[in-house]
Amino acid sequence: MVFGVSSPILEICFDWSDFFATCAYCLQEYLHHGLVPFDDEVRQDQQLLKVCKGNELLLKEIKVLIAGVLGKEGDSSRPKEGEISRDAVLDHLNSVPELEDIQNDANAARLFTRSFKSVATGMGIQVNPGRDRYQKVVEGETQDWFRLRLVRPAQVKVTYEGDDAAPLNGLQQHYKTAADAV
Repeated sequence: MVFGVSSPILEICFDWSDFFATCAYCLQEYLHHGLVPFDDEVRQDQQLLKVCKGNELLLKEIKVLIAGVLGKEGDSSRPKEGEISRDAVLDHLNSVPELEDIQNDANAARLFTRSFKSVATGMGIQVNPGRDRYQKVVEGETQDWFRLRLVRPAQVKVTYEGDDAAPLNGLQQHYKTAADAV
C-alpha cells in the first residue's frame, strides 16, 4: 500500500524507482572511482568447481599444477609466464589414484586438458595467448604445450586524486571536466 492506496501499478512504479536509483548510484560510483575489482573467492571456487564437474580433488590437483608453473598467488617472486607440456598435465592427473573414475573414461585426456585450460582461465591466467594451440619440438618430436600468462587485473588501485589515481576513461574525464566547470 502506497499513500493509503493499494494498487499494483503504484507498487511496480516504486520498485522501478528503487531499481533506477540503484543504477544511478552504481553509475556515479563508476564515474567517480572507475572499475572496482570484485574479489569473491567463494563464488570463483564454485564456478571453478563446476568446470571440474563437481570434482574437488581434480580442481585441487589442477591448482597444484598451475602453482607449480606460476607459483602461488601473493608470492612477490611469482613469474608472469610459464610453460607446461600437455603430457606433463596428463601424467600428473593420471598419477592421482583418487581420480581413477575419470582416468578410466575414454575421453579422460580431453576432460583433463579442457578442465586445466578452463580452471586457468577462471583464475585470471591466459592459456596459449594469441593462439589456440602451442607446440614445441622436443628431441625431434612435436608436442603440445600450454603457455600460461598471468593477466593483470583491470584496476589495481582505487584512489580519488593525485599521482596514484587510476587513469580516467573518456566518459569519466568528460564528467569530471563538466563538474569542475560548474
